[in-house]
Amino acid sequence: MASMHRSTSLAIASAVAVLALAGCAGGAEPSPSPTPSPSATSSPTASPSPSPSASPAPEGACTASDLAVTQSTGDAGAGSVSVTFAFENVGVEPCTLAGFPGVSAVGGGDGEQLGQPADRSDLAYDAVELPPGVTATAAMRMVNVAGGGGPLGEACAVQDADGWRVYPPDSTEAIFVAVDGLQACAGDVDWITIDPIVG
Repeated sequence: MASMHRSTSLAIASAVAVLALAGCAGGAEPSPSPTPSPSATSSPTASPSPSPSASPAPEGACTASDLAVTQSTGDAGAGSVSVTFAFENVGVEPCTLAGFPGVSAVGGGDGEQLGQPADRSDLAYDAVELPPGVTATAAMRMVNVAGGGGPLGEACAVQDADGWRVYPPDSTEAIFVAVDGLQACAGDVDWITIDPIVG
């Protein structure tokens, strides 16, 4: 009997131990996941990408200091006037013009822009290699605003202009082209369209 009693006691003690272990295991908190360290690319102090407008001109592109720009005016017809800009390489090295010049009318004797800059036409273009002394051209059309705004009427807000501010393609420096008797639309209307430079 004593032997049986000891066996029963041992069985009860073992069962209690198993239940205690199971309770401990069930109540255990999961270990926390390690916090990932922040990536270097997500640092708030990382510098933003440079603006495309701040990109330097392509190597070999003609700059304002390489060029002399003149303007000639064609005949007026059907409410518009044709204008041709000539870009002469006055430097000592060949350079390249590729695309559309930026053009806007200026006045007030201080280079103040009048109205909207020239829209670009939808013509395709190729790069033009310009040796020293050689000239390339770009055609422009403008609404004939002489005498009151022409077909644009009062919205044109006609104003006397001193000439044109012309940016060579890919250049952030402009060239002033003086034009006697030029009148421009100072209003918020589209009145000039520029074509790409051709050889």
